[in-house]
Amino acid sequence: MQTQPFPAVAIATAALCAGASASAAQVHGVSVEAATGSDARMLRLGLQRAIERTWFRSSRYHLGAYWDLTIARWRGDAHQDRAGVRQHLWDIGLTPTFRYQRHDRRGWYAEGGIGVHYLSEVWNNSGKALSTRFQFGDHLGAGYVFGSGLDLAVKFQHHSNGGFKKPNDGANFVILKAAIPF
Repeated sequence: MQTQPFPAVAIATAALCAGASASAAQVHGVSVEAATGSDARMLRLGLQRAIERTWFRSSRYHLGAYWDLTIARWRGDAHQDRAGVRQHLWDIGLTPTFRYQRHDRRGWYAEGGIGVHYLSEVWNNSGKALSTRFQFGDHLGAGYVFGSGLDLAVKFQHHSNGGFKKPNDGANFVILKAAIPF
C-alpha cells in the first residue's frame, strides 16, 4: 500500500533543508541511518544540534546531549497481515539524546534518548499494529567517533504510543548510523 504525501512531510523536509543551510552554530551534524526489525525496514536522515551543557564531569568523561531532528521512511511487507502487500509510511521525529563521552568527543561513547515521532499513517504490519500516529521513540546505542569526526554507531530503538490506545504492539529496530559533523 502506497501512502499519499501529507503536509507534515513537506514541513519536515523544509525544516531539514533549512537546517542544512543554517550556519555551523545552529546545526552541528548530519546523519544517515539504516534499520531493520522483524516487521519493517527503515531509512532515516537527521540533523543534530549539540546542547552546550555537560553533566557528571570527571577527569576525562562527561554526559553531553544533542537534539536529533529526523525524517524516515518505513517499509513493511505484510500490511494488515497480508503477505506481499507493502506498507510505506513517513516518520518525523525530534529526540533529545544524552551521550556519555570523552571531553574531546572522540573515541567510544554510549547514548540514549526518548523522543516524539509522528507517522504519516497508522502502522499495521505483520500482525503488529500501532493504533496512533503519535509515537514515542526510545533508543540505546553505542558508537565510536574517529579523529576526523566520523561517527559510527549501532542503536536499538523501540516505538510505542506509551499505552494511550490499544493495540500498541510496538515496533523495534536495530539501527546502523553514520554521522558527520559540520
